[in-house]
Amino acid sequence: MDFSSFLKRIESERKYVNQRFCFVLGAGASYNCGIAKASDLIDEWYGELLEDYCSLDQWKKILSKGRDEALNDTINALKNDEDLLRQIFSPTIWETNTKLTVADLIRIKFIENESEKYSRLFSVAYPTVRMRQACIKTFIQAGTPGKGHESLSRLLCETNNNIVITTNFDRLVETAIQTSGHSKDLIVLSNCNDMGCSAFDENSNCLNSIFQQRQNNAPLVIKAHGDVDRIEQKNTIEELRRLPDSFYLRLKSIFTLYKPVFIGYSGNDSGLVDLLLRYAKEQRMNQDEYGCYWLVYGDDVSHPEDKLPERARTYLRQVNGQCITHKGFESSMCEIADVLLPKTGESVKPSQNIKEIPKDEISITERNEKTYFPLEAPSFRDEMMLRNASSRRDI
Repeated sequence: MDFSSFLKRIESERKYVNQRFCFVLGAGASYNCGIAKASDLIDEWYGELLEDYCSLDQWKKILSKGRDEALNDTINALKNDEDLLRQIFSPTIWETNTKLTVADLIRIKFIENESEKYSRLFSVAYPTVRMRQACIKTFIQAGTPGKGHESLSRLLCETNNNIVITTNFDRLVETAIQTSGHSKDLIVLSNCNDMGCSAFDENSNCLNSIFQQRQNNAPLVIKAHGDVDRIEQKNTIEELRRLPDSFYLRLKSIFTLYKPVFIGYSGNDSGLVDLLLRYAKEQRMNQDEYGCYWLVYGDDVSHPEDKLPERARTYLRQVNGQCITHKGFESSMCEIADVLLPKTGESVKPSQNIKEIPKDEISITERNEKTYFPLEAPSFRDEMMLRNASSRRDI
C-alpha cells in the first residue's frame, strides 16, 4: 500500500464506519522541530567517552571512524592482541560508575540496536537520574512544534481521533494543543511519576481521567517513557526493558476502540514492542480488516517493513497491519489531517456505537461489532441501508 492509498483507506474508514484512530509517536515526530535525533546523540556521547576513557591513540583513531571501516580495522588489530579479545568477549558486565576500558568502548561501538546503544551510552555518560534529566531538558528545550504537530493538535481537539501515545519526553504535542486554545480540556498521563510508579496503576487517578476523556471527547496524551519535567524517566536498557502490566491494560483498552497509526516510531524499544506482541497474541484479528498502519520514513515503497526490527514486523503480521512509506512527519501529518478533519458542513460527533469501558472492568471490553467496507463501499452500504429500511416498513 502506498501513501496515497493509505489516505484513501483511512478516509473511507472514517466516513463509512466512523473508525477512530490513535497515533503512536516516536523520536521521528520531533526531529524536524529542533530536537536532536538519537543517532546524533549517540555520536556525540561516544565521542566524549573516547576522549575521556581511551588513552591509546591507536584505538581512539580506529573507534572514531564509521562503523564499517572501524569494524575492519578492529578485526585486524585484534589479531595481534589476544588479551583484549578475551576482555571483549568476557561475560563480565561493566558498571556505569566505573572507568571504561578499551574493551568496553569496542563493545559499545558495535552494538547494532540503536535503542540499546543509545540507552547504554546515556547510562554511562550520565550515570544518575538527575544528570540524565538535566541532559534531556537541555536538548528538548530547543524544540518548537511544527506544521505536523499543529495538524495533529487539530485532529486531537476537533475529531474523535483524540489519543496520542508517545515515547518522547518533549511537550511538542501539548504545546501545539495549548497554542490552539484547547488546553483546558487536555489530559496528559505519564507512565512515570516522581514516585517512580506508573500513572496507570490501580491506585492512581488515571482511570478517572480516561473516563473523563471518554465523556468529554477530550484530547489525551499518554507518555510511555515519562515527561521532560518528571524525575522518573525511562532511558536506560533496564528501564526500557519492561513496561508495567497496568500500562498494558490501558493500551489494550485504547487499541480495542482505536486503530493505531504509528508515525515517527522505529519499534526499537523492547518494552512497548513486548506489549504490542502481547496484544496481537490475545486478539483474534479479522483478516479482512487492517489492524494498524505503520508509517516508515523513506523511498522504498516495495518493502518498507524491512526497515523495522524483526519483532515489530512480527506484530504487523499478527494484526494484519499495513506498512507504508512516507516522506516525513511534518508533511504526512498534514495530509492525514486533511482527510480526517471534518469537511465544510460536516460535523464529527463522538461514536455512539462504541461501548464505554466499565469502571469495574478495566482489563477491557471487546471491540464493538463493526462492519468494515472496502474502499468502493458506498454503493454497497447504501443498498444495505435501503434494504434494512424496506424491511422495517414491511413489519
